Amino acid sequence: MNTMNVLLSTQEDAVKFVSTVSKYPFDVDLGEGNCVIDAKSILGVLSIAVGRMMQVKMHTEHPEELFQELQSYMA
Repeated sequence: MNTMNVLLSTQEDAVKFVSTVSKYPFDVDLGEGNCVIDAKSILGVLSIAVGRMMQVKMHTEHPEELFQELQSYMA
């Protein structure tokens, strides 16, 4: 499992983030502490992630392409 910290500053960032991670066939989680949601869930991401530092967990052996796409959200 691979992780990175992200900050989704606006609702527009959240929508773009979900659209990006949804293109990948593997599971992606978004969490902070003991709160973890599916990063492909627009309702989940909009309800808890906007304006907060969150950790993205990618359940894959090869996250390089997704890492590149998420660089603009890195915190």
